[in-house]
Amino acid sequence: MIKLIASDLDGTLLQGSPQVSPEMLELIPQMKASGILFAVASGRQYYSLKNLFSPVWEDMLFICENGALIMQGGQELSADQIPREWGLDLIEQILSHDDCEVLLSGKRQCYIAPRDEAYRRHITEYVKNKTTIVQHFTSVQENFIKISLYRQKGITPELLAEFTGRWGDQMTVAAADSHWIDFTLSNKGMSLKKIGGILDIRPDEMMAFGDNFNDREMLAYVGVAYAMESAHPDLKKLAGSTCSHVEPVIRDVLQGRRRPL
Repeated sequence: MIKLIASDLDGTLLQGSPQVSPEMLELIPQMKASGILFAVASGRQYYSLKNLFSPVWEDMLFICENGALIMQGGQELSADQIPREWGLDLIEQILSHDDCEVLLSGKRQCYIAPRDEAYRRHITEYVKNKTTIVQHFTSVQENFIKISLYRQKGITPELLAEFTGRWGDQMTVAAADSHWIDFTLSNKGMSLKKIGGILDIRPDEMMAFGDNFNDREMLAYVGVAYAMESAHPDLKKLAGSTCSHVEPVIRDVLQGRRRPL
């Protein structure tokens, strides 16, 4: 029996749209009524996610910042803090690349020192993060929970290899999409394990959906995993099942037309 369904957001639920579908907003309270907890699992901050799901936010769980922060009902279930010295060293390395931007995330808001106006607009107007603009990241007093590298031209294998080689033994280093690399002390799979321990839900009672490599640990952890049809072939192989949209699969589960093994 499925007791928890987790889904990535960008590229999975949204697929380029800025808003969650009306169908998904209808399904979340239906899942709750059926004894299934829905969790959105995203690299985005809690403030942004809560706004996206504002009509139903109290009926669900939030795995934010790629697992660095877990929230339910306005209460913090878990948070992981990057040591400040590591964070400042990582930021310095990112900024050594003239074409890269930094997104520093705390629990309450994020911080940017934009080199390009388009990047500022993307964070504040499209993603709609609660954001403070700083001159220097050393001025940020809030604890660091996630650091992200953004490159408008796209993440190259060489760039990912550079940062994985330097930080991969200390942090989770994940390509979130073609423009982002995220650095945390957690990941979405680790978060589901924590949630399972808190709420007494086994991995085989969980289902998850994802489209990118920052979803890999989540898809590997759950009993029933779906990769989006647009996902990398390696992720599809890991998941074992694919779909074009999340909502029809969830509706089938609720209506008993799909019986996950």
